[in-house]
Amino acid sequence: MQVLAEGDAVDYLWHLPPPATSALLTLSGGGKALRAWSAADGALLWERLLIGGGGGAGGRAPVRAILLDSGVVVTAVAGTVQVCCSSGARCVRFCACGPPV
Repeated sequence: MQVLAEGDAVDYLWHLPPPATSALLTLSGGGKALRAWSAADGALLWERLLIGGGGGAGGRAPVRAILLDSGVVVTAVAGTVQVCCSSGARCVRFCACGPPV
């Protein structure tokens, strides 16, 4: 069984149904950690630490995320946007954006 660290709240949760995979994706730590968990037994499949995260649930910067139909997760936190593939936690593109004008 896997347990999140104390104070590590889940900001977003998605289910990836078969046939692609049967996994749960979580974005936690205020956008800091993207993880895939086996839907069958709860085992951690992979973890990706994201740049710019750490400001959501506990509070500094708002976290926004979406899972696209293609299985790509897009996260936005603290002026940083990242696009990650849900099949292996590989970040396929990274863009650091400045503050809104």
